[in-house]
Amino acid sequence: TLFGILVIQIKPQLEKVLNLPENSLTKEIKLAQDVTQLFLKYHIPSDLLSFDSQGMEIVGGASTAERLEVVRSHVAAMQAMIEEAKKEEVEERRLQAAYAAPLAVPGPAPPVEDFLEEA
Repeated sequence: TLFGILVIQIKPQLEKVLNLPENSLTKEIKLAQDVTQLFLKYHIPSDLLSFDSQGMEIVGGASTAERLEVVRSHVAAMQAMIEEAKKEEVEERRLQAAYAAPLAVPGPAPPVEDFLEEA
C-alpha cells in the first residue's frame, strides 16, 4: 500500500494570479479566504479580481498597499453582486410560492402593480 501527502501552498499562487508582490497576502487572511471562496465556490475568473496595472506604470508603479486595496475592492464588488443575486433569487422564490398558493403563504400580499404589469 502506498500513501502520500501533497502540500500545495496556495498563497504564493494567489499572489501571482492576482498580480500582487510576494508575501503580500501573509497578513491578509480574510482577503485570501474571500478570494479562494470566490474562485472555488462561485468560479469567478481571476482577471475580475486581479490587480491591473494599466496607468500605474507612468506614475512609478503602485505600492503593495495600493495593489491590495484594488484587489480588496474587486472582491467586495463581486461579493456585493453575489449577495444581490441571492436576494433577488429569494424574492423570486417567495413570489413564486405566493402565486402558486396565494392563501397558504403568510406575509404581505404582492403589490397590485405586479399584477398590472403582467396584463
